[in-house]
Amino acid sequence: MERRDTHASELTVRIRTGALLTLILLGAFQARQVPGILEGLSTLLGLLGCFELLRAMGLLQGRWGWLVYAGTALCCLLFPLYIPRLPIPVLAAAEGAAAAAGLLSLLLSGCGPFPRPPYIRGLLGGAAIGASFACLPLLGDSLFTLVLPFAACVLTDAAAYFGGKALGKKQLAPLISPHKTVAGSLCGTLAATVLLWLVGFLLQAWLHRPVYVSRLSLYGYTASLLGQLGDLVFSQVKRRVGIKDYSRLLPGHGGLLDRFDSALFVLPYTVVFLWYLPLL
Repeated sequence: MERRDTHASELTVRIRTGALLTLILLGAFQARQVPGILEGLSTLLGLLGCFELLRAMGLLQGRWGWLVYAGTALCCLLFPLYIPRLPIPVLAAAEGAAAAAGLLSLLLSGCGPFPRPPYIRGLLGGAAIGASFACLPLLGDSLFTLVLPFAACVLTDAAAYFGGKALGKKQLAPLISPHKTVAGSLCGTLAATVLLWLVGFLLQAWLHRPVYVSRLSLYGYTASLLGQLGDLVFSQVKRRVGIKDYSRLLPGHGGLLDRFDSALFVLPYTVVFLWYLPLL
């Protein structure tokens, strides 16, 4: 009984934090027309994410580590200004390279500790975090496009959590994240695919204009898979450095990277997807 009460309490804290975070993001998205609001938000998220990653990797204990953080911080400050100027094919190639590198890391790197201070990994990882968040202003045409990548990640996470609890037995990646299951992963992908398909029909009725429902469903499917890849990549880093959460910034969730790990892979993908396959 006590264990059940503790679990319920943790879930309540998680829901409250998630609701507050949602309100903050929606407020910033609603104010997207204010010059610099999305660029400032993406810079802040990038700086916090880089700090959490480098601290988790043990790189902020010496002079060289702080120099690495200074480099990643500079990236976070400059990327929101320059990434929107990149041709979309370049952004697509960078997203593909990041996804491939993440997949190779899962397959080849294992879960043992880093053999030496991973300064290069930290610099590249921090720069990738800054670059991903810097894609946020590129989605600022409408509230729908801003919310879309986060909605895909939340739908996947929620369905994977409850589906895994109800149906999950076989572990998805036992060495990296023992609580993730194959059934949970399938439930998450199915939920994102089907629910975004339904959202497409609702949008058509609400906007009184055509919506590419099949494209929205395809986006849900692919974004869910990419989000789960991002989740596993950042979980692997935690496993290698021996921590449970990146920080305690968000009660019930852990750190910023614990909450946005999947979105880091989905944000640039969303920009590319909407460029080649508009939904409205």
